[in-house]
Amino acid sequence: MAKIKIISNDDNLILNFRFYTPQQYFYSIIILNNKTGEILYKSQGQWDDQTSFQIGKAKNLLGNLLTIHWSVIDTAGKGKNFNAEAIVTQNNAECLDHLTCIGKTNDTTTYIPTNGLFIQ
Repeated sequence: MAKIKIISNDDNLILNFRFYTPQQYFYSIIILNNKTGEILYKSQGQWDDQTSFQIGKAKNLLGNLLTIHWSVIDTAGKGKNFNAEAIVTQNNAECLDHLTCIGKTNDTTTYIPTNGLFIQ
């Protein structure tokens, strides 16, 4: 699990996706309250459309969970490496850690879950 380091304040956090290989990427984004399980934010996107999301104020996300469900399709076939990442930014600076989606494609869609926890 990635530990996403943020400063607890009124800054709006942005989640940006980067793709380093040519596969088709689809993703669902969920932010959960770590204590109650309540969904605080939910959205989805894909590699050729929305790749940047405003996910909320830093002070409201501290201690909560970020989950991204990735679906990777490689029309060229199986066995190819794929590599992408989701990066939270605060005040135009990248937060550590990043959620990475890496692996090799299958004959069908490859599903990868990644998780992060917002910490200070």
